[in-house]
Amino acid sequence: MIKVEEIAEKYKGYEVDEEKLKEFLTPPTPKTVWNLKNSDRYWSISSYADVYNKTWKNVVVDNWRRNIGNCFLTKEDAEFEVMRRKVETTLLKCGRREFKNKDYN
Repeated sequence: MIKVEEIAEKYKGYEVDEEKLKEFLTPPTPKTVWNLKNSDRYWSISSYADVYNKTWKNVVVDNWRRNIGNCFLTKEDAEFEVMRRKVETTLLKCGRREFKNKDYN
């Protein structure tokens, strides 16, 4: 993608229909979940491990999700976190296994 500043430099002297230009412009995306502003989209994980899209409204639940690490900029990040948590849970479960065999006690 090219930045607006680069376009302005490249096409000096041209006239632009601003309404048509707005159709092509994409607002900058936040770099981290801490940069989310009202109406930005983010992803979250439900208690059933479903990934869903939400709109940031800067309300208590939005901040709560972000503060506990349940707020992601992309669907892929949220889906990766679901899998990471599943693997972590499995590893923790396996690590806590007690051996009942007499040779190990």
